[in-house]
Amino acid sequence: MVGAGEEEWGDVRGIVTRLACTIEALEQEERDLLKSESMRNLLRGWSQARWGEMDLSERREVIGQIFTSIVVMPVPQGVSDKAPFDPALLKVGWRKDQGDSWKRIQYQGGVIAT
Repeated sequence: MVGAGEEEWGDVRGIVTRLACTIEALEQEERDLLKSESMRNLLRGWSQARWGEMDLSERREVIGQIFTSIVVMPVPQGVSDKAPFDPALLKVGWRKDQGDSWKRIQYQGGVIAT
């Protein structure tokens, strides 16, 4: 005890400083875990309305959870590169571990729809 003269104030201050650093590190780990779990659970209770509420990082996470790849095929011969966008030129690789139910999700005008 410091009051009884058994510990020096410098020693106690060092212990308190280390404890404060440890607490701060643990709190950061908790925040990181909560964020990663939140990202993992983005598709629970999915609705089209949620897409509009998501920020860019959440949208990227959803896309990464649904697709393995999205390949834009070349514009066919004889079609102007100024022609309107043709979604048929997108070849999608679906994640197999999520089941066929995810294949109902479609990209429609900037929105992922079910």
